Amino acid sequence: MHAEGFILDELSISSTLPMVGDINDVAFGGQIHGYVIKAGLELDGCVVSALIDTYGKCRRVEEMVRVFDKVGQMEVGSCNALVTGLSRNSLVNNALQVFRDFKGQGIDLNVVSWTSIVACCAHNGKDMEALELFREMQLVGVEPNLVTIPCLLPACSNITTLMHGKSAHCFSLRKGFSEVFLSDQFYFKLN
Repeated sequence: MHAEGFILDELSISSTLPMVGDINDVAFGGQIHGYVIKAGLELDGCVVSALIDTYGKCRRVEEMVRVFDKVGQMEVGSCNALVTGLSRNSLVNNALQVFRDFKGQGIDLNVVSWTSIVACCAHNGKDMEALELFREMQLVGVEPNLVTIPCLLPACSNITTLMHGKSAHCFSLRKGFSEVFLSDQFYFKLN
C-alpha cells in the first residue's frame, strides 16, 4: 500500500501489525514502527497496543516495554497488550506485578484484562494464583465470558491432579507403605 502511494492511517497500521507479529518479522515491524513515529501516530491507543503486541510476539520484550513506557498514559488496551506480551514471553511474575500495578493505579480493567492474567497464570504453573484472580475478578464485578473459563481450566486440572496425588500419598502413609513407586502422575509408597 505504501509503495503504491497510499497514506497509511491508524486503522491500516493497527490491522497490519498483528500479522507482522504472527510471522515474527521484527525487521518489518521496526519499519512500521518508524513510519508510526514519522507520521505522528505513536500516541494512538490502537497503534500502541498493536506495536506492543507485535514486539511481544517477536519476543522483543525491551522494545515492547519501551513502546508502553513512551506513551506515558495508561489505556486499558495497551495495558492488556503488555500483560499478554509478558505472559507470551514466560515472564509471569512480571505480568502479575504489572497487572497489580495497573489495578493499584485505578485503571478500569475489563474482562480481557482479567482473562489475560488468569490465562497467564494458568499456562505458566501458577494455578492457585489463577483461581484467586478468577475469584477476585468476580468480586470486583467483572463478569467472566466464554474465553475466561477455558483459560482457567488448565489450572483447575492441575490442582485436581495435585489433590488426588496428595490423597494417594496420605493413603500410603496411613497404610505404612514403605517402598517408592512412580506412576505417570503420582508418587506412591508400597510394601
